[in-house]
Amino acid sequence: MVTDLAEVFRLGTAKVKENLAFRRYLSAQHYADKQFQILASEVQQQVDCSACANCCRHTVVSVNKSEIENIAGHIGTTPEAVARLYTVPDPDAPALRILLNSGEGCVFLDGNLCMIYEARPKTCRNFPHVAVGTHSLGGRPSSLARWAALCPIIYNALERYKHLTGYYPHPPLSEFSRTAAVVNTRIGVMYKGDYDRLTKAVEGARALTEKAHRELGL
Repeated sequence: MVTDLAEVFRLGTAKVKENLAFRRYLSAQHYADKQFQILASEVQQQVDCSACANCCRHTVVSVNKSEIENIAGHIGTTPEAVARLYTVPDPDAPALRILLNSGEGCVFLDGNLCMIYEARPKTCRNFPHVAVGTHSLGGRPSSLARWAALCPIIYNALERYKHLTGYYPHPPLSEFSRTAAVVNTRIGVMYKGDYDRLTKAVEGARALTEKAHRELGL
């Protein structure tokens, strides 16, 4: 299991296209979310989130009236004070509030620890959205994939799930193209002097290559 944050970031960033192809593979094979959620929940038990806290640094946390009241009660102040001092309008929905987040993370983050952990909002409680039966926006494959370079739970769960489902990374498009060029050259030698058969063979090879590209998401 990879838990070093720098390595998770390096590998997760390098595998953006691979993870996109994997999502398409899962969709084509009609895999249900439950199997991944069970696996990810097992991984979650093996990861110390207090050694990371990337979710506290990079998540936009919406808070409703009830959650603001819970935070106020936890820190011993009024809901109005919490709203004024620790939240800002949501830029996508000005009528709503989100927790203030500086360049270093959530306003309530102290080192790698949450100062309002017992009263943290639902968005924080549900992260990384892999509980069995989760059907939230954050639990969608596209949302989870965006965290592969930041969250050790998501990165390791995705890698294990690839093995579990029998998915293996494929060579980049350039390698497929080189292979196709070699095949076409050999076809040319095999059918030298027979233009009709040569044309059909090359077209067949090209069609198979294009089909492979589409299926692999390349």
